[in-house]
Amino acid sequence: MELTLTVPMLKLFFALSKPKNRLKLKQAEPKELYQPLLNVKYGQDKQQVFDMYHAPQNVKQNILFIQIHGGYYVGGNYKDNYPFASFFLKKGIDVILVEYRHNDGKKIDTSLQHQDIARCLRYISSHLTELGLSKNCKIFLSGDSAGGHLALYAAEAMNQADLGLFYGPLKLSGVLVNCPSYDYASYQTIAGETLGMKKWYLGPNFKEPGYLVNYSDINDRASGNTK
Repeated sequence: MELTLTVPMLKLFFALSKPKNRLKLKQAEPKELYQPLLNVKYGQDKQQVFDMYHAPQNVKQNILFIQIHGGYYVGGNYKDNYPFASFFLKKGIDVILVEYRHNDGKKIDTSLQHQDIARCLRYISSHLTELGLSKNCKIFLSGDSAGGHLALYAAEAMNQADLGLFYGPLKLSGVLVNCPSYDYASYQTIAGETLGMKKWYLGPNFKEPGYLVNYSDINDRASGNTK
């Protein structure tokens, strides 16, 4: 029997996951251990913030790990990934957990998230000293699910002048993703989701030829092609 994903089911999933995520946060080591900078604003919107945690000096490796959470572009929370981030902190790697604006569930507009990630990276690039980072630190960008898509897009967009997502002198040493949503063209035929579900998080125009392709291929999007 195939499980069909619907909007109410997704909302229920987010609601049920909150207590579990709060428990994980309580069980994680005290944030104070990692000299946190919480809710750093990189923009004016309340969701344009990030948390930064510094690895202990005795194991510090001069590496920064920037993590972007998932959540179907409509949910998820950057603070829920702190237990995951603590693994890297113990290895001497500084960590930034990024929040971004979510879709309202009426139409997809990933340009908001792309702009937010770009703005956040520009902020980090221009505030390295204030964030306790060296100018030659190695920087890795990561994300899961929707966050994986945003991480991949950001990495590819660095040299795409037409997109206007420049990050200043910031250079990435690598990109690490977990189950990224990136091949949007295949979402038109994906099984297990109702049309209402697809319309909710992909937008009302998701059936139009080329609409989702624009989100799958950054080069085509930059040039205006939809092959």
